[in-house]
Amino acid sequence: MIDQVTDVLNRFGGASPIFVRGRAFERPYISPPTARAVRVGAPLDLAALDPSLVYLWIVDSKGDFRIAPEQDPSYTRLYPRRVYELSEGRPDHGLKHADLAAVNLRWWLPRMLRPPARTGGELRAELDSSDLPTGRWIMNDDSAYNSRRARLDRKVMTENNLYLVTELLAALGTDISCIVARARGVVDASGR
Repeated sequence: MIDQVTDVLNRFGGASPIFVRGRAFERPYISPPTARAVRVGAPLDLAALDPSLVYLWIVDSKGDFRIAPEQDPSYTRLYPRRVYELSEGRPDHGLKHADLAAVNLRWWLPRMLRPPARTGGELRAELDSSDLPTGRWIMNDDSAYNSRRARLDRKVMTENNLYLVTELLAALGTDISCIVARARGVVDASGR
């Protein structure tokens, strides 16, 4: 199992900090208590996830898959400077991919940089035409950690990296039969 994990991580390459202009108000980046680390001996249990939530995920610099809900009531206290207006007019103190990467942060970062990670994205329940969960999960690569313009190493992240994430989860012992990898911008027949 460890050899499989090492092989997948070698194909990813290293982690990179990212540069995001105009978002200094999001700092500090803090790993939330809702975050789960998926590693050898601790696979992701998809059945334990709430299908009404959107989850952010990253593969961190150590090679762990880290995941947490994008929204949680505790985030108001944890991220008080992040106030966005949602469509319903209520404030949003949402999680950022950089918060998940901050768990391994051992040095101070300049103002516009986010902590290093290999890749990131979202995980959300697939819904049927009645907006009920189908039991499958859609994994995408919607994160600045996949943007060549934002990554300091300028690595071009491709759709293949998303499939490497599913390989990593499988190597870590996760049942990936319910995960559908769908690159950013790719929609299914229902338009989702």
